[in-house]
Amino acid sequence: MDVKTLLATLIAWTCIFHLTVPVHGQKTKQRLKALEQQFATLNKRLDEILHFQQTLDVTGLQEQVEENTRYVESNGASLNKTFDALTSDLKNEVAETRTYIDSKVSTVNKAISDGFLILHQKIDKYQKDSVSTADVNNLLQEKKVAFSARLTFDINLRPEQVLVLSDVLTNDGYAYSSSTGVFTAPTSGTYAFSAHIVGSDRPNDIRMMHNKKSVMILHTKGSGMRVDGNMVVLKLTKGDQVKLVKNGAWGTPPFFVRHLWTSFSGHMLYAN
Repeated sequence: MDVKTLLATLIAWTCIFHLTVPVHGQKTKQRLKALEQQFATLNKRLDEILHFQQTLDVTGLQEQVEENTRYVESNGASLNKTFDALTSDLKNEVAETRTYIDSKVSTVNKAISDGFLILHQKIDKYQKDSVSTADVNNLLQEKKVAFSARLTFDINLRPEQVLVLSDVLTNDGYAYSSSTGVFTAPTSGTYAFSAHIVGSDRPNDIRMMHNKKSVMILHTKGSGMRVDGNMVVLKLTKGDQVKLVKNGAWGTPPFFVRHLWTSFSGHMLYAN
C-alpha cells in the first residue's frame, strides 16, 4: 500500500469511527488525529519529491531525493504497521459498541414485553371483574323495590288464610302480587315491612311470615274497631317471600278485618 492510498484509507476509517464509536472512544480519536498530522507531513514530503522529479534533472539533488525517499519508505512502513494496529483497535471498539447496544436493546425489548404482559393481565382482570352497562342498569332497577297495598273489601278470615290486599298503591319492581298477597324478593338485600290491621271487638291475630317463619304478630281486640300496627326489618335472599297470614284459629270467629284501613307495605333499604 503506497502512502497516498494509506492516507485515503485512514480518512475513510476516521469517518466510520466518528459515526460508530461512542463517547468512550476519545483516546482512539486522539491517536487518529496524531496519525492524520503525520500523514499530512509525509504527503507534503512526497509532493516535494514528485515536484523535483518532474521539474528538475539535477544530479546534485539525487541524494536529497534518495534520502527523502528512504525517509518516506521507512516511515511509511512504520505508519502501515501503526495503521494496522489502529484498524484492529477500531474494529474491536466497534464490536464492543455493537455488543453494548445489542445488550441495551435486548433489555429494553424485554422491559417492553414484560410491560405489555402486565398490561394485558390487568385488562383481562378488569374485564372479568367489571360489569356491563346492562348489568349496572339491572342493578339500579333491582334497588327500586317498594310496594304498598290496601284491603279492597271487608273479610272474615279462615285459619292460616293469606290476607290478600289487592288495592295496590305502589309496586316498584313488581315484587308484590295483588292476586296472592305475597311479596317475593327480586334480589338479596335488607328490607323494611310494615302492616296496619283494623279488626272488630272480637280477638284476632295476624302474623307476618318470612317464608315459613313468623316475624311479627298483630293483635286486635276491644270494643268497636280495634287497631294494631308494627314494622320489621328483614334480610332477604333473592326469592324469599313475605306475607300476612291469619294466626291459626286463635281468637273469636268470625275473624273480621276491615278494608281500606288495613294495609301492607315494604321497600328495600339496600342490596346485600
